[in-house]
Formats: sequence, C-alpha cells, structure tokens
Amino acid sequence: KKPPPRRYGVQPVPFQTASRYESSIVNSYFDLVIAYGDDHEKLGFRDLIEVKTGGEGDLQVALKNPEYEITRAINRLTRSYRSDGDAFAAIREPVVLNAWVSDGSRLPEELKTFRADLATVIDNLEQQSQGRFSARIQDPDASDGALAEQLYQDYGFSPMLASLLEPEPFWFHLMLESGDNRVQVPLPATLDEAGLQQAIDDALKRLIPGALKTIALVAPGASHYRGSDYRELVASLEQNARVERTDLTDGRVPAGTDLLLVMNPKALDDKAVFAIDQFLMRGGQVILAASPYEISLNQSLSARKEATGLEDWLAHHGVTLESALILDPLSAALPVPTTRVVGGLTFREIQMLPYPFFADLRAEQLNREHPVTAGLQQMIVSWPSPLRLDEEKTAELTVTRLMTTSERSWTDGGTNILPDFENYPAQGFASPAEREAQLVAVALNGQFQSWFADRDSPLLARPDTTGEGAADDAAEEAGDTGAAVASTVIRKSPESARLVVVSSGSFASDTMLDLITQSLGTVYTEPVTFIQNAVDWSLEDPALLALRGQSRYARTLEPMTRQQQRGWEYANYGLALLGLILIWLWRKQVRAGDQRRYRKILAEVS
Repeated sequence: KKPPPRRYGVQPVPFQTASRYESSIVNSYFDLVIAYGDDHEKLGFRDLIEVKTGGEGDLQVALKNPEYEITRAINRLTRSYRSDGDAFAAIREPVVLNAWVSDGSRLPEELKTFRADLATVIDNLEQQSQGRFSARIQDPDASDGALAEQLYQDYGFSPMLASLLEPEPFWFHLMLESGDNRVQVPLPATLDEAGLQQAIDDALKRLIPGALKTIALVAPGASHYRGSDYRELVASLEQNARVERTDLTDGRVPAGTDLLLVMNPKALDDKAVFAIDQFLMRGGQVILAASPYEISLNQSLSARKEATGLEDWLAHHGVTLESALILDPLSAALPVPTTRVVGGLTFREIQMLPYPFFADLRAEQLNREHPVTAGLQQMIVSWPSPLRLDEEKTAELTVTRLMTTSERSWTDGGTNILPDFENYPAQGFASPAEREAQLVAVALNGQFQSWFADRDSPLLARPDTTGEGAADDAAEEAGDTGAAVASTVIRKSPESARLVVVSSGSFASDTMLDLITQSLGTVYTEPVTFIQNAVDWSLEDPALLALRGQSRYARTLEPMTRQQQRGWEYANYGLALLGLILIWLWRKQVRAGDQRRYRKILAEVS
C-alpha cells in the first residue's frame, strides 16, 4: 500500500527565500487532499493563496478564500460520485419515460429500426431500475389528435419531418419525468441503440439532485486574436462542471448539455442559431457574451464591425444589441501606445492611461438584489455595446438588469478605439453633452417563443432547384452518417428557461484578464466570477454563490478625479501635521506634569 503522499500525488515544493543576509531553498508541504469514495482532489498552495505585487520587493501573500475552495472540491467529488453511480438510486421519485411515437407505418425506414432499439433500451432500464423505471408509449395522432394538441400547448412539440423531399410528418419525442421534474431526451445523431442509451443516461443524470452538470462552450478558435482564448474561464468552470467545446455547425447542442455558454460569436449561420434557439426552447440555460465589433490587439488597437449572427434572434426575444461602443469616464487603465515629440524627434511609448472603453462598474451599477452580481466588488467590462429592451416583447418574461454603466457614459458608432490625447487631453475621445447610463448585461427567464416558430428547420435538406446532380450530392452528404435527418421545431419553452446576455465578447478572455491584472498589480478574475455566478444561478446552485467572490486583494479602489486625488493628498498632509501638533501638546503636558511632581518631591525632602 502506497503512503498517502504518493497515492494522492503530494510532493514537497521548493520555496526560495531571501533576506538581506542570506538566501535559501526550503522543501515544504502545503497541500489539502479531499477524498470521497475512490476519487479525490488535491488543493496545492497555488489554489489556496493569493499574491499581490506592490512593487519590487513588496510582495503580500494571504489565503484565497479557502472556504470556497474546500466547499467546491467537496461538491464536485460528491456530484461526480452520484452521477457515475446508480442513477435510479439517487433520484428520489420513480422515473417515467414518456415516448410520443407515431405508428410504425408512418415512420421513415431508419426510425423503424430505431423504434425497435427504443424497446430494447426500455427493457434493459426496467431490469436495472428494480421497479423504479417505467415507460409510457403513446401515438399523438390517435384519439383524433387530442394528445398532439395537448403536447403543443404544454411543451410546444410538433410533428417531425425527415426531409423536405419526404413531407410525411411523424412523431418521435422522448421525455423523462420524475415527480415535478421533466427532462427532454434529444434524439441521438447516430439513431442507434448505443446513442439512445447514452442520451437517456445523460438525461437521467440531470434528474439527480446535485449531479455534476455539463456546460457546452461555443467560443472562437485559436486562429483568432489571443483574446479569443478562454483558458482561464474553462479552467475555473471545470472545477465544478464538465466543459465540452462545440461549434454548433451540425445544428445541435451536444447531448447531455445542461448549460450553453456562447462567448464572442461571429457570423453564426442558421444551423447554429437554430441549435441555440431549440436548446432554450427545451428549457435549457443560455449565457451569451456577444459584441457587434471585432477587436484586434496585433501591434496596435483597432476595431471593425462584424455581425454575430444573433442580432435578429435576440431582437425577437426583446433584446437589441446596438452597433456602437460605450465610453465611460469611470474606467480602468490600459497600456495605450502614445506618440511623444521631443526635440523634433517622435517617440512611441506605452503608458498606463484611463481608457473609457473599459467601463469600471461599481456600487449601484451592479444589481445588488440578484445573486449573479450581489457578491461582486466591481466589474470591468471591455468594449461593451448598449443593450435595448423591448418592453412589449419581454412582457411575459422576468427581466433583470444586471449591469449598467455610469450616468456620465456615452456611445460612439465609429471604429476608432485609439485615444487622441493631443486633441482631447481630458479623456482621449470626443464626448457629447448628452450622456446617460447604458445597459450592458441582462437576465431573462420565463416562457420564450421560438424564433423558428413560423420557419422551416434549417436542418432539413433543401430540394434541388438547379438539377438532379445537386440533389444527388445532398442525398449522398446526408447518407455519409447512415442516418436520416429528423428535425422539428419546438415553438415555446417551459418556464424554467433562462437567458443571460452580456454586450461584450472579450470581457472574460485571457487577454483582457492579463491586461487588467497588469494594471492592478494583482490577479483579476471578476469576469470569470461573474460567469461562474451566472452558471450557478442558471443551474440553481446557491451554496457556491454565497462563498464565491470573497477575494482579499482583488478589490480595486474607486476611481477618482485629479482634484479628488489632490484633496486626499492635502488631507493626508494636514492630518499628519495635526497628529504631530497633538503629540507635541501631549508631550508638553506630560513634561509639565513631571516637573510639578519633581518640585513637590524636592519640597518634601527639604
């Protein structure tokens, strides 16, 4: 049997220390191991400490919220154990599989075989569950279509089409039910027994209280500018959930996904929009961080307008992402390339200057009543765009404004993001007289109406309009996987659907976090904390929400004007002088008292 340190991968870490007289290296242990069943998680010193650099030789080290780290590790281990164990034993109520399937004569050939696979999977689950699983198979077209009408009214379900070349509609919807909880089972892409078993297993895990959740991440690839990478965000999310990358090019969200996280989308096609729409219609949770601008950080700052592909979809739900950028004088600093002329020579240098495109949100600008933003000290949002809400379209939804800029902010529809301090010495940009607060993040939940309710599913094959050759190519392409394309449009979502929209695609990227960390001199992760809070709120995990965000050093000071800085400076001088005067008066009084006491003693002696 291995000793515990080796079993858990605990090794001594060499720490180098230095003083005025000597330097040395000490091997030390600084690890916590939390074990549950056969699984464990190790927390090293990098997970438990927080470092703030104030300058050369000025290094401060403190514990970084150990309550959250330990609670997170315990939750992750218990959830992982539950999700990998007997699902039926972990689910409180018996599970019922509702299968709304058409008669075999109306099903396409591929789904006739899949219908037999469904019966096999049901038999296997009934044997494994020991009486805690049952199936209810119904034909919605029977009984004069009353069931079909009820499914449409309750869940927004409608008949499917194999393709536009085969217009015969059919039903094949699956839903797991346990008590008051319902989870739809999506049809697997392979339409075989193994795929169906995996889809049902994934749905069962979503019925387990506290099961480990799965997040599908849609983000630009590494070929874009470095800010498109979200390694820090992914690493933080993987502490509490499974993260699976996807691009939605097939028009489907991966099976078993609990939350869809879309970061900085660009030019999404109809299939990708359809995947997001239908995931929301199934009662899914969607977090969207999007911007109508593409920001480039190569050598110099530049911006160009680029559509996300979600403008019409968001507008349908009552959220308009305006094609403009917000500037706020209450902003963070940014290393900005500037030009300086000395003696007729031109020099380019990098200076840390206030950058209005980095809105620094604090106090009333963050919604203190909502769990996503209640625990945040402040938030820096890079290159945000204004959001507009349509009260008529959002009347049936619960709308919460999460983050707004200050009342001194304004918008600019151009593409110039480099400051010009020569012409605008105050802020680097022209500022209009009219200013107002701008909405940059909003949360919506309730029953949404599908954008594709009156449109054909983009997953259906299009008939050839130029000749038989194109139709043959389309048929050959569809046949590469050996499966038919079965698609339907769910027209409305259940009340549990949630949508969070942030009007910045880069605020949680690695580049933005690095830039702000350099300007503050401490690790800055508030945008990542915001995303984690939004994930926990969407997946209803209030325990971690209460503990997260209690960082000791990442609490930046309120931004001040030059006059305020001078006022505080002179106040410090005045208080120091007043303190010296009080000390002098106190010492004078003490000295006088001592003299009186000495004179009294001498008088008694004489």
